[in-house]
Amino acid sequence: MISVPHSNNISRIADWVELYILVYKATLSKSKILSILQKEAISIEEEDIDSVISELERRLLLYGRIKPFQVIGSNIRPKIGWKKYPEYALCLYYSAYGVGITTKGSKRDSGTKYFEDITKCCLEKYLLSYGHAFGFPSSFSFKKQLDSFASRINEKRYDDPNPDDKDRGVDIIVYKQFDEIRGNCILLFVQCAAGKNWNDKKTVPIDSYRRYFSFNQKSVLSSLAITQVVDINDWQNACSDYGLIIDRARLFRLFSSNRKILTQALNDKIIQWIESKLIA
Repeated sequence: MISVPHSNNISRIADWVELYILVYKATLSKSKILSILQKEAISIEEEDIDSVISELERRLLLYGRIKPFQVIGSNIRPKIGWKKYPEYALCLYYSAYGVGITTKGSKRDSGTKYFEDITKCCLEKYLLSYGHAFGFPSSFSFKKQLDSFASRINEKRYDDPNPDDKDRGVDIIVYKQFDEIRGNCILLFVQCAAGKNWNDKKTVPIDSYRRYFSFNQKSVLSSLAITQVVDINDWQNACSDYGLIIDRARLFRLFSSNRKILTQALNDKIIQWIESKLIA
Protein backbone atom coordinates (compact mmCIF):
# COMPACT_ATOMS: atom_id res chain seq x y z
CA MET A 1 0.00 0.00 0.00
CA ILE A 2 1.41 3.38 -1.03
CA SER A 3 0.16 5.49 1.86
CA VAL A 4 0.23 9.26 1.66
CA PRO A 5 3.03 10.84 3.73
CA HIS A 6 1.47 13.19 6.26
CA SER A 7 3.32 16.24 5.05
CA ASN A 8 2.70 19.16 2.71
CA ASN A 9 6.39 19.38 1.84
CA ILE A 10 6.70 19.64 -1.95
CA SER A 11 9.67 17.26 -2.20
CA ARG A 12 8.03 14.61 0.00
CA ILE A 13 4.84 14.74 -2.08
CA ALA A 14 6.87 14.49 -5.29
CA ASP A 15 8.58 11.39 -3.83
CA TRP A 16 5.17 9.87 -3.08
CA VAL A 17 3.95 10.59 -6.64
CA GLU A 18 7.05 8.91 -8.10
CA LEU A 19 6.58 5.87 -5.88
CA TYR A 20 2.83 5.63 -6.52
CA ILE A 21 3.07 5.61 -10.30
CA LEU A 22 6.10 3.29 -10.20
CA VAL A 23 4.42 0.60 -8.09
CA TYR A 24 0.88 0.86 -9.47
CA LYS A 25 1.94 1.61 -13.08
CA ALA A 26 -0.82 4.18 -13.06
CA THR A 27 -1.00 7.74 -14.36
CA LEU A 28 -1.72 10.47 -11.81
CA SER A 29 -3.36 13.71 -12.86
CA LYS A 30 -3.05 17.01 -11.05
CA SER A 31 -6.68 16.82 -9.93
CA LYS A 32 -6.31 13.25 -8.66
CA ILE A 33 -3.20 14.11 -6.65
CA LEU A 34 -5.03 17.03 -5.05
CA SER A 35 -8.08 14.88 -4.33
CA ILE A 36 -6.07 12.06 -2.72
CA LEU A 37 -4.10 14.43 -0.52
CA GLN A 38 -7.11 16.46 0.59
CA LYS A 39 -9.00 13.27 1.48
CA GLU A 40 -6.10 12.46 3.80
CA ALA A 41 -6.51 15.92 5.41
CA ILE A 42 -3.21 17.19 4.00
CA SER A 43 -3.23 20.98 3.99
CA ILE A 44 -2.48 21.66 0.34
CA GLU A 45 -3.79 23.85 -2.49
CA GLU A 46 -3.86 23.59 -6.27
CA GLU A 47 -0.83 25.86 -6.69
CA ASP A 48 1.14 23.49 -4.44
CA ILE A 49 0.46 20.67 -6.90
CA ASP A 50 1.82 22.93 -9.64
CA SER A 51 5.03 23.15 -7.58
CA VAL A 52 5.09 19.35 -7.24
CA ILE A 53 4.84 18.98 -11.02
CA SER A 54 7.62 21.55 -11.51
CA GLU A 55 9.80 19.60 -9.09
CA LEU A 56 9.12 16.37 -11.00
CA GLU A 57 10.11 18.08 -14.26
CA ARG A 58 13.36 19.23 -12.63
CA ARG A 59 14.08 15.68 -11.51
CA LEU A 60 13.61 14.35 -15.02
CA LEU A 61 16.53 16.51 -16.11
CA LEU A 62 18.64 15.18 -13.25
CA TYR A 63 17.78 11.52 -13.88
CA GLY A 64 19.52 11.66 -17.24
CA ARG A 65 18.97 9.74 -20.45
CA ILE A 66 16.65 7.08 -19.02
CA LYS A 67 13.44 8.62 -17.66
CA PRO A 68 11.42 6.70 -15.03
CA PHE A 69 8.30 8.75 -15.81
CA GLN A 70 7.07 11.54 -18.05
CA VAL A 71 5.11 14.71 -17.42
CA ILE A 72 2.49 15.41 -20.07
CA GLY A 73 0.59 18.58 -19.27
CA SER A 74 -0.89 17.99 -15.82
CA ASN A 75 -0.45 14.19 -15.96
CA ILE A 76 2.46 12.15 -14.58
CA ARG A 77 2.80 8.85 -16.41
CA PRO A 78 5.16 5.96 -15.51
CA LYS A 79 7.59 4.67 -18.13
CA ILE A 80 8.90 1.71 -16.11
CA GLY A 81 7.70 -0.78 -13.51
CA TRP A 82 9.36 -1.07 -10.12
CA LYS A 83 10.95 -4.47 -10.80
CA LYS A 84 13.03 -2.99 -13.60
CA TYR A 85 14.85 -0.78 -11.09
CA PRO A 86 14.06 -2.08 -7.58
CA GLU A 87 16.90 0.02 -6.16
CA TYR A 88 15.02 3.11 -7.37
CA ALA A 89 11.90 1.91 -5.53
CA LEU A 90 13.94 1.35 -2.36
CA CYS A 91 15.31 4.89 -2.48
CA LEU A 92 11.82 6.31 -3.05
CA TYR A 93 10.40 4.36 -0.12
CA TYR A 94 12.96 5.73 2.32
CA SER A 95 12.73 9.21 0.85
CA ALA A 96 8.95 9.29 1.28
CA TYR A 97 8.60 7.52 4.63
CA GLY A 98 12.02 7.53 6.29
CA VAL A 99 13.72 4.69 8.14
CA GLY A 100 11.70 4.83 11.33
CA ILE A 101 12.94 4.67 14.89
CA THR A 102 15.11 1.68 15.77
CA THR A 103 14.77 0.73 19.43
CA LYS A 104 17.66 -0.72 21.40
CA GLY A 105 18.03 -4.42 20.76
CA SER A 106 15.74 -4.43 17.72
CA LYS A 107 16.85 -5.83 14.40
CA ARG A 108 18.19 -3.37 11.84
CA ASP A 109 16.05 -2.80 8.76
CA SER A 110 17.87 -4.73 6.05
CA GLY A 111 16.91 -2.08 3.48
CA THR A 112 19.41 0.38 4.96
CA LYS A 113 22.19 -2.17 4.41
CA TYR A 114 20.97 -2.68 0.85
CA PHE A 115 21.18 1.08 0.29
CA GLU A 116 24.82 0.99 1.42
CA ASP A 117 25.44 -1.92 -0.96
CA ILE A 118 23.79 -0.02 -3.84
CA THR A 119 25.95 3.03 -3.12
CA LYS A 120 29.13 0.95 -2.91
CA CYS A 121 28.45 -0.83 -6.20
CA CYS A 122 27.60 2.42 -8.02
CA LEU A 123 30.67 4.28 -6.81
CA GLU A 124 32.98 1.36 -7.58
CA LYS A 125 31.70 1.34 -11.15
CA TYR A 126 31.71 5.12 -11.58
CA LEU A 127 35.22 5.61 -10.19
CA LEU A 128 36.61 2.31 -11.55
CA SER A 129 37.68 1.53 -8.01
CA TYR A 130 37.02 -0.69 -5.00
CA GLY A 131 34.98 -0.11 -1.87
CA HIS A 132 35.35 -1.35 1.69
CA ALA A 133 32.22 -1.46 3.87
CA PHE A 134 32.59 -0.64 7.56
CA GLY A 135 30.39 -1.07 10.59
CA PHE A 136 27.37 -3.19 11.41
CA PRO A 137 26.37 -5.82 10.43
CA SER A 138 29.74 -7.56 10.11
CA SER A 139 31.27 -10.79 11.34
CA PHE A 140 34.43 -8.81 12.15
CA SER A 141 35.06 -6.20 14.84
CA PHE A 142 35.73 -2.59 13.84
CA LYS A 143 39.38 -3.12 14.82
CA LYS A 144 39.72 -6.11 12.48
CA GLN A 145 38.02 -4.17 9.69
CA LEU A 146 40.57 -1.38 10.14
CA ASP A 147 43.42 -3.89 10.19
CA SER A 148 42.22 -5.39 6.93
CA PHE A 149 41.65 -2.08 5.19
CA ALA A 150 44.99 -0.52 6.20
CA SER A 151 46.77 -3.62 4.93
CA ARG A 152 44.83 -3.54 1.66
CA ILE A 153 45.86 0.05 0.87
CA ASN A 154 49.43 -0.37 2.18
CA GLU A 155 49.14 2.09 5.06
CA LYS A 156 50.27 1.85 8.69
CA ARG A 157 47.80 1.08 11.46
CA TYR A 158 47.85 3.35 14.49
CA ASP A 159 45.45 3.47 17.45
CA ASP A 160 42.76 0.90 18.07
CA PRO A 161 39.13 2.09 18.28
CA ASN A 162 37.08 1.86 21.46
CA PRO A 163 35.51 -1.60 21.94
CA ASP A 164 31.98 -0.20 21.43
CA ASP A 165 32.80 1.75 18.24
CA LYS A 166 31.11 0.42 15.09
CA ASP A 167 32.18 2.71 12.23
CA ARG A 168 32.57 6.26 13.61
CA GLY A 169 30.14 7.63 11.01
CA VAL A 170 31.79 6.12 7.93
CA ASP A 171 29.89 3.40 6.06
CA ILE A 172 32.13 2.91 3.03
CA ILE A 173 35.62 3.93 2.00
CA VAL A 174 36.07 3.81 -1.77
CA TYR A 175 39.72 3.61 -2.79
CA LYS A 176 41.54 3.89 -6.09
CA GLN A 177 45.12 2.65 -6.13
CA PHE A 178 47.85 3.42 -8.65
CA ASP A 179 49.69 0.24 -7.71
CA GLU A 180 49.43 -2.47 -5.06
CA ILE A 181 52.88 -1.87 -3.61
CA ARG A 182 52.81 1.66 -2.19
CA GLY A 183 50.26 3.65 -0.20
CA ASN A 184 48.99 7.16 -1.00
CA CYS A 185 45.86 6.23 -2.96
CA ILE A 186 42.68 8.23 -3.52
CA LEU A 187 40.17 7.74 -0.71
CA LEU A 188 36.48 8.63 -0.65
CA PHE A 189 34.94 8.47 2.85
CA VAL A 190 31.21 7.86 2.37
CA GLN A 191 28.40 8.21 4.86
CA CYS A 192 25.05 6.69 3.78
CA ALA A 193 21.82 8.25 5.04
CA ALA A 194 18.70 6.36 4.03
CA GLY A 195 16.40 8.38 6.29
CA LYS A 196 14.58 11.54 5.25
CA ASN A 197 16.41 13.75 7.79
CA TRP A 198 19.79 13.42 6.08
CA ASN A 199 20.73 17.04 6.79
CA ASP A 200 20.82 16.26 10.53
CA LYS A 201 23.84 14.04 9.92
CA LYS A 202 27.21 15.13 11.24
CA THR A 203 29.97 15.65 8.71
CA VAL A 204 32.19 12.67 7.95
CA PRO A 205 34.87 12.53 10.70
CA ILE A 206 37.91 12.11 8.48
CA ASP A 207 40.23 13.49 11.16
CA SER A 208 39.15 10.73 13.56
CA TYR A 209 40.25 8.09 11.09
CA ARG A 210 43.78 9.50 11.05
CA ARG A 211 44.06 8.03 14.55
CA TYR A 212 43.51 4.58 13.09
CA PHE A 213 45.69 4.43 9.99
CA SER A 214 47.99 6.64 7.93
CA PHE A 215 46.79 8.49 4.84
CA ASN A 216 47.46 11.76 3.07
CA GLN A 217 44.60 14.19 3.68
CA LYS A 218 45.29 15.88 0.35
CA SER A 219 44.14 12.72 -1.46
CA VAL A 220 40.91 12.33 0.53
CA LEU A 221 37.32 13.38 -0.15
CA SER A 222 34.23 13.18 2.04
CA SER A 223 30.85 12.18 0.64
CA LEU A 224 27.22 11.75 1.66
CA ALA A 225 24.92 9.31 -0.14
CA ILE A 226 21.18 9.85 0.34
CA THR A 227 17.91 8.41 -0.94
CA GLN A 228 16.42 11.86 -1.63
CA VAL A 229 16.91 14.25 -4.52
CA VAL A 230 18.38 17.35 -2.90
CA ASP A 231 16.14 20.40 -3.12
CA ILE A 232 17.51 23.07 -5.44
CA ASN A 233 17.64 25.57 -2.55
CA ASP A 234 19.64 23.17 -0.34
CA TRP A 235 22.22 22.06 -2.91
CA GLN A 236 25.01 24.55 -2.22
CA ASN A 237 24.79 24.16 1.55
CA ALA A 238 24.75 20.37 1.24
CA CYS A 239 27.89 20.42 -0.92
CA SER A 240 29.65 22.80 1.48
CA ASP A 241 28.71 20.75 4.56
CA TYR A 242 29.21 17.19 3.31
CA GLY A 243 31.48 17.27 0.27
CA LEU A 244 30.53 15.09 -2.69
CA ILE A 245 26.75 14.58 -2.67
CA ILE A 246 25.46 11.29 -4.10
CA ASP A 247 21.70 11.74 -4.14
CA ARG A 248 19.02 9.54 -5.72
CA ALA A 249 19.28 11.31 -9.07
CA ARG A 250 23.00 10.58 -9.34
CA LEU A 251 22.55 6.99 -8.22
CA PHE A 252 19.75 6.52 -10.75
CA ARG A 253 21.99 7.76 -13.58
CA LEU A 254 24.56 5.16 -12.61
CA PHE A 255 22.46 2.05 -12.05
CA SER A 256 20.05 2.77 -14.93
CA SER A 257 22.91 3.07 -17.41
CA ASN A 258 24.40 -0.31 -16.50
CA ARG A 259 22.19 -3.15 -15.25
CA LYS A 260 25.26 -5.18 -14.33
CA ILE A 261 26.30 -2.81 -11.53
CA LEU A 262 24.37 -4.81 -8.91
CA THR A 263 24.78 -8.53 -8.50
CA GLN A 264 21.76 -10.70 -9.20
CA ALA A 265 21.76 -11.82 -5.56
CA LEU A 266 21.54 -8.21 -4.31
CA ASN A 267 18.89 -7.37 -6.88
CA ASP A 268 16.77 -10.33 -5.71
CA LYS A 269 17.12 -9.30 -2.05
CA ILE A 270 15.97 -5.76 -2.86
CA ILE A 271 12.94 -7.12 -4.76
CA GLN A 272 11.98 -9.26 -1.75
CA TRP A 273 12.40 -6.26 0.55
CA ILE A 274 10.17 -4.06 -1.63
CA GLU A 275 7.51 -6.77 -1.79
CA SER A 276 7.51 -7.00 2.01
CA LYS A 277 7.10 -3.23 2.37
CA LEU A 278 4.76 -2.27 -0.46
CA ILE A 279 3.24 -5.25 -2.22
CA ALA A 280 2.20 -7.62 0.57
